[in-house]
Amino acid sequence: MTKSGEWLVAASVLALTLALSVTARAQNAENAALTGNPDSAHCLALAKQYNRYLKETIGQGEAPTSLDGRVASEQCSGGNAKASILVLERKLVNAKINLPQH
Repeated sequence: MTKSGEWLVAASVLALTLALSVTARAQNAENAALTGNPDSAHCLALAKQYNRYLKETIGQGEAPTSLDGRVASEQCSGGNAKASILVLERKLVNAKINLPQH
């Protein structure tokens, strides 16, 4: 296998792993949002928007986004919504993506 083929396989595995992780985290965050915490609900909406953007950019062959955005997306379900919201809002604004309403 060529180096570019190996890179493509590695990128595909990374994207699949990230997608599975995001799906599990989104379910946990959705459960947290159902408890009535407005920060959790807003964080969930931001994470969904960010992860949609992430999938689109990886699908177009662009480099994966920074670690802090991915961590913030995952931490929405870990009880760290306030800090995650700040990071995700900054990432989406910098990418010129409309923020979800809250």
